[in-house]
Amino acid sequence: MKRTTYIISASSLAIFAICVIFHYIYKWSGYNEIIGAIAPINESIFQHIKMTFIPIILFYLITYFIFRKKYIINKDKWAIYPLITFIITGIIITIIYYTLKYGFNISAMIIDILSLFIGLVLSSIINIKLEISNIIFKIPYYISIITLVIVFGILLYFNYYPLEVNFFYDKINNTYRNVKMKKA
Repeated sequence: MKRTTYIISASSLAIFAICVIFHYIYKWSGYNEIIGAIAPINESIFQHIKMTFIPIILFYLITYFIFRKKYIINKDKWAIYPLITFIITGIIITIIYYTLKYGFNISAMIIDILSLFIGLVLSSIINIKLEISNIIFKIPYYISIITLVIVFGILLYFNYYPLEVNFFYDKINNTYRNVKMKKA
């Protein structure tokens, strides 16, 4: 087994830990607008998916620069892992939330936390399968990076201009917007 698979295996726990910090960092920062661009500004599903983006990027970026020479990391493969992780985790969070909330009228914080963890573990499994496979990536790393930048731009746009649909609605604070802006 490649040594890089151990790093990917650790990604679930590491990204989960960073996400826990990111969940509260906006409030801890005194509702700083710059922090609000990368951390959840309310309790909507969208904000919880946005919460995963920077921790995922940080993990794969930091591990790439630490281990790239030691383990000869394929940058084309490594650059796509954050994208896969973000997409899979976002899909899992959304499916579990909406299935349980609207299918069974079940809503609990432990389920929300587990959905994040399940998404991260599932994406790690997929990334490990790609890492140990002999698939030759035809997608250059810069295409993955450009895609991540576009995704970040979309997240920023909807952070400040959310659609008025359930996906963006914070039922706890009764708002589509920034919690601080609503209270002001």
